[in-house]
Amino acid sequence: MIELNQNHFIGRGGTRACYLHPFDSDKCIKIDKRKSGGATEREGRYYEKIALIRPEFPYLHIPRFYGFVETNLGRGGVFDLIRDETDGEISKSFRDYILAGEVTVDHPLWINAYNEYMKELYQQAIIIRDFNPGNICVRKKQDGAYQFITIDGIGHRHAIPLCDYSRWFARYTIKQHVNRKGFGSLSEIFNRIEDKKLKYQSMQTSEIH
Repeated sequence: MIELNQNHFIGRGGTRACYLHPFDSDKCIKIDKRKSGGATEREGRYYEKIALIRPEFPYLHIPRFYGFVETNLGRGGVFDLIRDETDGEISKSFRDYILAGEVTVDHPLWINAYNEYMKELYQQAIIIRDFNPGNICVRKKQDGAYQFITIDGIGHRHAIPLCDYSRWFARYTIKQHVNRKGFGSLSEIFNRIEDKKLKYQSMQTSEIH
């Protein structure tokens, strides 16, 4: 059993927590809040299907999955921990970059990162349920480029998994998720985040007064 403590803690989302793997600094362990599993178990099953159906899958924009482990905090899934190539630091999320004012929607680096990400998702027909900028890490590459890597919301909840065996259906599903989440362009993403920030600031101002 792997022992985890607060020194290994990286962050927490809506349904699970992420910890640095104590024996491998390039991997992390994700543990669901629900003891019965949930998101991690579902993602694990999706990854297992990818490995079975497409053993040569490149894993350019999603982390690799290394199976499940037992920890003192419960059963967890082991994944790549996304780090910047430039300094080895854990990569920040796309949302963090936007909120920090570091994203320019007409800058070639960001345009190329977004276009390459979307092109690869459609080409490889990988289902991303939630195109939330907070679920996308931005890896700084040695050549100065940015690489988008989705770390959460991977896979689907379809009872009949047609998209696992039909790339046409998978791409159709991806497009639905893109449209629903407003991820169709950098400008659309940026404006959605800015709108949420303004609404939050407005709520904070109202509470003060």
